[in-house]
Amino acid sequence: MTGSTIYFHLPGCYGAPLTYPIKLNETESKNTRIGLIKDALADDFRKRNGPYSLPEHCQFFNEFRHPIDDDMKVANTVGNDFVLKQIKLERQQVPDNIHPDILEATKTAAEKLSERIATQQNENPKEYPCARVKTNIQKNAYNARASPFGTDLEKYCTLHKYTYEDKNGAVKVYIPLDGVGDLPTQYIICNFGPRQFEVLINNYHDGKCYRFACGKTHGPLDFQGCTYTIRENRIVLNLKKDPDGHDGWYELFKTRAVGEKEYD
Repeated sequence: MTGSTIYFHLPGCYGAPLTYPIKLNETESKNTRIGLIKDALADDFRKRNGPYSLPEHCQFFNEFRHPIDDDMKVANTVGNDFVLKQIKLERQQVPDNIHPDILEATKTAAEKLSERIATQQNENPKEYPCARVKTNIQKNAYNARASPFGTDLEKYCTLHKYTYEDKNGAVKVYIPLDGVGDLPTQYIICNFGPRQFEVLINNYHDGKCYRFACGKTHGPLDFQGCTYTIRENRIVLNLKKDPDGHDGWYELFKTRAVGEKEYD
């Protein structure tokens, strides 16, 4: 794609929306990787949104919904509009007959240390009568189970009030907060995942930061299609349901019934 203006978009679901209109000559198009443009867009995002960064595993998609690899040159792309989206990662299946060398490579340092001490104990038990494994693993400042997006929960007060409306293909969540529409848009950040979301309100009128989140929604989400809107006194989330999971949501938060197996 050379000679005409092409547009690279960062949608508003990640923070303040950004658009890069770029026009390159033939030589520049052949030597510019898509990944360089993505990095520049991410740098501008961080400047506008403070310490927050884009979600991991993002990739550009053209208007035909085709993914664009970071190593692809601009000259080889098809389309005029490219939107940065978070991609879904499939869970890796580990076979039962995994090769011993691969299994050894996946062991943590603590596991290897434990095995080495156990071997030394067997060879010379008098030298290691009470050997114990000690690791210097530091706990995260946030609860990864409650915040899969890596948010430091100590900085935020939790919001509990909300209402929601279940529709066929989407769920609308209404979060009331007086005067939230007066805040700069970069102060409000929404993160969406396959089964979770969180809303961060920074530098609210009382000087505090607030957070409303769901660690496990009732059903799976098409999180790439989720959006949010800021009104005068509330934030509205539009949670797009996964195409394979259009069942009705009788609760916003997933609850486990008696006898129900653990879900992923």
